[in-house]
Amino acid sequence: AVGIFIGDTAFSDPYIYGVVPDLSAFDLYDVEVLKGPQGTLFGGSALVGAIRYQLQEPEIGLWKGRAFAQHISMDDGSPALTSGLMLNAPLGTDGGLAARVVYVKREYGGGYDITRPGREQEDVNEGKGDQVRAQLLWQPNDAWRFKLTHLDQDFSTPDAANTNTEPRPP
Repeated sequence: AVGIFIGDTAFSDPYIYGVVPDLSAFDLYDVEVLKGPQGTLFGGSALVGAIRYQLQEPEIGLWKGRAFAQHISMDDGSPALTSGLMLNAPLGTDGGLAARVVYVKREYGGGYDITRPGREQEDVNEGKGDQVRAQLLWQPNDAWRFKLTHLDQDFSTPDAANTNTEPRPP
C-alpha cells in the first residue's frame, strides 16, 4: 500500500477504503514522494512508499490573500475552469493566533462521448468539485504550538460511470 499523508495524518487506512484526498497544488507548501518501504517513518500505512502533502501553515501577525484561475479548452470536449482563493488572517490581539483558509473550485472537462444509437451523449466524464482547507494555529510562546486542520472535499461526475445494462443485440 502506498501511504497518502497530509502532514503526519494517514489517509490510507486499510479499514477505510477509498478515502484518497485530491489536493489542489494551490497554496501547498510541499509534496513529498517517498519511494520504497517507508514503514520506519510512517508505519504500516506506507509499505511500498508514501505521498506526503505539506499544507502551508498560517502566518501569525500577517494579513495575506491570493487567488488564481485557470481555463482549459479541449478539442472535441467541454471546457474546464479551476479557481481558488486563499486568506491568511491574524486573530486576537496578542499576536499568537492565526487562521488560513483555502477554497478551490474545480470543473473537469469531459472528453468521452457515448455514440450508441438512441443513447448518444457528449462529454459524459465531465465533473466538478469543491475543496476547503482551513488551519488554525495558536502559538502562546516559543515552546508551544497547537494546530487544528480541517479538510472538506466534494467531487462528482454524474455520468462518468455510465454503464449499459441492456443486452447486446445479436
